[in-house]
Amino acid sequence: MTPNQKINIDLFSLYGELDLSRLLDMMADRIKKHLCCEEASIFLYNPQKECLYFEIVTGEKKDLIKQIVLSKGEGIAGWVAEHKQTLIIDDVTSDQRFSSRSDQKSSFHTRSIIAAPVLSSGSLIGVLEGINKQDGHFTGTDEELITIMARFTAVPLQNALLFHQLRKESTEKDLLLRLAKEITLAIHFEDIFPSLRELIVSQSDAVSILLSIPVTPDKTDLVTLLSTENVQSPLYPYHFEFQSPKEQMGHLKIVSRHPLSEESQRLFRGLAGFLALLTDKLEMQEERIQNEKTKKELEIARFIQQSFLITSPPPSPHLQCSFVNIPSSRVGGDYYDLINLSSDRLLFTIADIAGHGIPASLLMAIFRANFCYHAQRDTDIQQTIARINDLIAETTDPSQYLTAFCGCFDPQSMHLHYINAGHPPPLLIRGEQQLLLESNNFTIGMFPGLEFTSSIIDLQNEDLLFLYTDGVVETEDETESSFGLERCHAVLARTHDQNLDFIKNQLLQVLNTFHGKAPFEDDITLMLLRVLG
Repeated sequence: MTPNQKINIDLFSLYGELDLSRLLDMMADRIKKHLCCEEASIFLYNPQKECLYFEIVTGEKKDLIKQIVLSKGEGIAGWVAEHKQTLIIDDVTSDQRFSSRSDQKSSFHTRSIIAAPVLSSGSLIGVLEGINKQDGHFTGTDEELITIMARFTAVPLQNALLFHQLRKESTEKDLLLRLAKEITLAIHFEDIFPSLRELIVSQSDAVSILLSIPVTPDKTDLVTLLSTENVQSPLYPYHFEFQSPKEQMGHLKIVSRHPLSEESQRLFRGLAGFLALLTDKLEMQEERIQNEKTKKELEIARFIQQSFLITSPPPSPHLQCSFVNIPSSRVGGDYYDLINLSSDRLLFTIADIAGHGIPASLLMAIFRANFCYHAQRDTDIQQTIARINDLIAETTDPSQYLTAFCGCFDPQSMHLHYINAGHPPPLLIRGEQQLLLESNNFTIGMFPGLEFTSSIIDLQNEDLLFLYTDGVVETEDETESSFGLERCHAVLARTHDQNLDFIKNQLLQVLNTFHGKAPFEDDITLMLLRVLG
């Protein structure tokens, strides 16, 4: 787990805290912990007065410092608030933006500061500060960390501020607290419906409560929380719109028998703000769930895939073999195999399953099981591939198919009997000559009833076969240029008479140098076969 991931997990615990004082204390502790600094300050922004005030300060004389109010643009925090940019000051004495008022009140000596704005949809909420790096200077890594902390604390801080304001204004404190906790802990919108209805009814003479919940940017669900039929008295409708930080719109519609007081309208506007935060929170929660499901699916798929791949070639006096498989982060479906048949024949295949994740791995399982079964019984690889094609085409989704190259080498006749089913053509290297083993066959599994054409080529002693999947030739560099087959040609031309493992390592070295440090976007599979006389 990376340091950033650990910090993210640590910061997620803030989402459950609604008490503003406790939340700010927790935030200050995390600033000092993750930035390794002596003290921390958190300013909150008052948009009406355009000023910053110390809401939380660490240190012995924090009560004196909390009396200080900074105008927007004043001091380091004021500059960060005005420009909405993260800032590092290694020596405050040499920076004219630094305000010494807090040091004068507390007799504290500030040496260095790192500060970041806390923003929500571009609007300023506050400023986080780390003061006096304990060992050395604040770094670019510290800047990245405090930026992450500012981003993650925006929602819980806004949530706590809103709750703080509503609690002061509302006479229904207990119910509001219960609702706020339910919103914080809610897994679905339905979890907060009973308390929301109870609170609205307690503050109004409502005969109808409708909640329009944003599902996607262009779709909402309408939920009826209260509906009273046959109401004859005059009615007063009110709409309280809310917009999530991700700009999804919803509204709370209340129809009352009597006009709502300003206090009640203010409360309901605050509730609408809570619903906006809940919308964003549930969306983030759903994204996390999906990410976890995807991660688990990838782990399962990778396990399935890797369990099918041989780790060492079967012994053969007629063919040397070296291979490598580098699965991508997305988990594709590259497959390779070598099987000893009767009369010293050797059957080998390399395949690339369409798609990624569990579906690709399951399709690989189908292909492997049937390939191994029929290969041991059919003398003709055309029959084997045709049967597997029909099975996959008739039992799986049309989007599931694979490309494959299957070859059967007979050392007595030196014939290589092969089928290329839509796979990148392998290279046959014979001295200075290079030949592509191409074919016009369809891929396997797209259409039932296909006939596959096989080819025969005579091999010679020291012939070298290079098989690969399209992840090799389609690997891109930082300019999005493809690696291509020509670079493989070049490596093989100068190394074809070397040891197979040496050739394989040379290919991988050139490929890695071309691609750079980023993970491969597709599976990388190479197979080298050399004929032994």
